Amino acid sequence: MKKIINFITKNKAFTLTEMVVTIAVIITLAVVWAFYGRGHVKYAMMNEGRLFIEKIVAQEREYFNEHGNFKTESNYTPYSKDLYIDTKENKYFSAFKIENNTSEGGKIIVSLSSFSDNNSEAMKGVYYIKDSTFSYTENINKLQ
Repeated sequence: MKKIINFITKNKAFTLTEMVVTIAVIITLAVVWAFYGRGHVKYAMMNEGRLFIEKIVAQEREYFNEHGNFKTESNYTPYSKDLYIDTKENKYFSAFKIENNTSEGGKIIVSLSSFSDNNSEAMKGVYYIKDSTFSYTENINKLQ
């Protein structure tokens, strides 16, 4: 028993094997976490974009009820005074653009740009007025 206690108190350092195994486990966990986490970030971006597009369309419909026409934002903008929309509450999207095609088929097209590239489309939502349905497209390369 004395030999064991002396051995424990004398040898206070880690061996090279213990250090290498510990570092390998940490690297493996970091790689798995990075791969797993990246998918969740893109999923969160797409959900935020869809909710934001739906909010813009809801404000467009309210604007139409008050003014008799739809509001158009032809350039990417971070806010709209008339629609009471601001991108400050968004984490991934910094600007939006609204195109209206009410004469041909009746649809509202909302494009979102991300913080990384403020002048190109990262996500687009199309709202069909006639059937009250949405369709979405995401530019996965821009969602990073």
